[in-house]
Amino acid sequence: MQIVFLTLAALNTAVCAGLRKPLVSWYQGKVGFCIAIFFGVGFFSSLGAYSPRHAFHEWSSLLFLFLTTVLVANCVARQGTLLLDRLLLISGAGCLLYALHVALVYSVMLQTSTTPHPGHFIPGFDNFRFFNHAQTVSLPSLILLVALAERSSGAYRLWFAVASVWWALIFVTGARGTVLGVLAGLMTVVATRKGDSRRWVSELLRTGLVGVVLYCVFFLAVPAVLGRGHWDQISSVINRSVTHPVSDRGRIWWLAVEMISDSPLLGAGPAHFAHAAPKVDFGAHPHNWVLQIGAEWGLIALLALCVAVALAFRALLGSAAKIDSSDRANHSMLCAWISIGVGILADGLVSGLIVMPVSQLWIALYLGLAWGWTATRHNAYREAAPPAQGWLPGCAFVGLILLSIALYLLGVFPEVKNLQQHEEETFTPAMYPNGVLRPRIWSAGHF
Repeated sequence: MQIVFLTLAALNTAVCAGLRKPLVSWYQGKVGFCIAIFFGVGFFSSLGAYSPRHAFHEWSSLLFLFLTTVLVANCVARQGTLLLDRLLLISGAGCLLYALHVALVYSVMLQTSTTPHPGHFIPGFDNFRFFNHAQTVSLPSLILLVALAERSSGAYRLWFAVASVWWALIFVTGARGTVLGVLAGLMTVVATRKGDSRRWVSELLRTGLVGVVLYCVFFLAVPAVLGRGHWDQISSVINRSVTHPVSDRGRIWWLAVEMISDSPLLGAGPAHFAHAAPKVDFGAHPHNWVLQIGAEWGLIALLALCVAVALAFRALLGSAAKIDSSDRANHSMLCAWISIGVGILADGLVSGLIVMPVSQLWIALYLGLAWGWTATRHNAYREAAPPAQGWLPGCAFVGLILLSIALYLLGVFPEVKNLQQHEEETFTPAMYPNGVLRPRIWSAGHF
């Protein structure tokens, strides 16, 4: 049903995109050129991969996420602050509902006699680290909602409470990568925005302090009073941080380096670190976005992506000059965009947030909002897509969406028609040494 829904939504999006002239150009300029190189090299890398079908599955997924980013940016550039605020509120509402879900789980755990694992408080995720990846983007977004609200309003109290719960869940799960990303973003904001960041930084620190209190009360003090230990991973995280600071990631990082040396220009193919991962029996991706792109897509694609990121950050930082000194709302937005961007890059050096679907969607939403907001600051929407470009860009955009849909579906069929039967017929213990399942696509995948 998810695949059917995705396909129908994508087709509808393609039609709408083809009928409207874009306000944010996605194929012009230095950034567009670098992105074109990135996906172009990835295309040829997929052609030469061990399993082109699965390589194109990942290539098309990232392409569709990029096209989604373009659409979000165009919508924000066209409708301005009204739509941007609405999208932030919808995202915040999702976080609110999830926080209520966590509260319900917590109340149930109080009625049991067992000592719950921290992962029990993160429902809906196969691994609670996947939720932490999404927090790297969603926490600063919640802080932005707090900073945009008047402190005397009910909205301020609501978003402050949700953001505090988000902080508490970071401490409960011991999310070192998320903390690294948030702190890196915070330091960058303080260094680049100075006095203009005062409101946003203060709300980040205030919610963090309340989050610590919530964590200590509900996950340490209450369980201790009930004689049920503590419901967190803090001792385990401290122990691992002292004895194994990178949690044995050195093995998979070195494997990625070996893959780069074996195929430096085009890489092994998107998603194909999983093909080599059984050598180290550790993970299906390198837990480092630089090494992952280099190993799977090649150094040319990695260089193009890094240049595109650098140019985008330069444009983002340059938008500060377009903001009036008294415009607190837009200063807070700029702080949030900087913090999230730096947080993604920092957390991505030690985690797989660029791989997991939920965090991928959060990243795509962030890029679209930040891109559209930056474009309006630079008045780029007045210059992009002049009438002389005609219908060709719109047709190309629709064509890329249709291509991404076709390649995405090719990567999941025919297995998805009866995944359980497929796994029963093809799975053998030899696929995963020590019985540890670390697939990239299916439990019994082609890798």
